[in-house]
Order: sequence, then C-alpha cells, then structure tokens
Amino acid sequence: MKKLSFLNAAKTLSLILFCSLMFISCDNSTGHDDDSEQEPFGLRVKLNGQTVSERTASGSTTGNLTLTVGNSSSFTVLFVDEDGEEFTPEVEEHSIVVIASGSQFTVASINSDSAPFGFSLTGVTSGNSTVSITMNHEGAPEFGPILLPVVVADN
Repeated sequence: MKKLSFLNAAKTLSLILFCSLMFISCDNSTGHDDDSEQEPFGLRVKLNGQTVSERTASGSTTGNLTLTVGNSSSFTVLFVDEDGEEFTPEVEEHSIVVIASGSQFTVASINSDSAPFGFSLTGVTSGNSTVSITMNHEGAPEFGPILLPVVVADN
C-alpha cells in the first residue's frame, strides 16, 4: 500500500513539473526587442552623444541645456522605458514638439524625421529658462510635456 501511495505521489509530481515546464516554454513574450511596444517613462537630451539633461521615470530632472548668446546647439532626444533603457519610437507615427518658455532662446529647428529626434536652440539673451518637450503619437500628445532647464550665458 505504501508503494502505491509513493508511486501516485511521484506521478503527480512529474505531471506538475511537466505542465509547469510546458507553460514556461510556451511564453512568447518578446521583452523589449520591439521598440514599437516600449512606452516612455522618461527622456534624455544629448549633445554630441553625451547626456546633458534627463527626466527619470521617477520624475526627477538632472542637468540642463547650456547655450551661449548668438550661438546654436543641436540636441537629440532619446526616450527611456520603465527599465531605464533608451529607445526611439517609430518616426512614421511619432514626433516631438519643443517650445521655448522665455525669451532667452529660440527653437531653431525640429528634426523628427531621423532617429533619434533632434532639435536646435539658439541663445538670444543671457538668463535661465525652460524648454518644454512633448512626444506626439499621430499628432496627439502621448508623453509630456517635460520641462527641462536651459541656461544661456554671454559669449
């Protein structure tokens, strides 16, 4: 009788393990390999490949965009998913809107046709201000606006 109970327990355990392994192997999750499925939780603004300002998923902002009066600087925007990984959304469906919130600088150009999204700012007068960046999906705001500090210095 004890042999029969042990055998039934062994068979049950084997069946549970088999079903568990089948369930795990059938999981067809793609992770973050497909950028179109990533959602922005933050963003990084880069100048010459170096991060100069960042808005983290937790909502904190670090760094600033620095300009000099009379000069332009070109920046790129990369979005950050919930795991902190940078990505660029599909350019066919997404665009960015960059708005100056002061008279210290102007938005010279926005280039959302290439990855990553880029824009240029031109310093007008010295002082501190902010820039607003919003990511649109098919013309409607999807992420933002994110306010980042801008410092314009004299030459």
